[in-house]
Amino acid sequence: MKLAKRRIIMRVDLDTQTIQELESFSDRVGMTRFEVTSRIMKWFSRQDRRMCENILGMHGPAPAREAGVVVLQKIAAGEE
Repeated sequence: MKLAKRRIIMRVDLDTQTIQELESFSDRVGMTRFEVTSRIMKWFSRQDRRMCENILGMHGPAPAREAGVVVLQKIAAGEE
């Protein structure tokens, strides 16, 4: 017997500008906002603790910028 994947639906509170930007991006890539948000959450949850803290700006703006550089380097190397 195959077990069903457990899924939950979460509410995300976004400001108007962020919603508009998310809709614009979703339209460009041909995905729904739900699909884009799900992929972002899945990606974020797979990062290590330090990376998550940097992305959230918990160590100030400089580490957040550095986290962005690390992410881009991983993408360029084919790791993401």
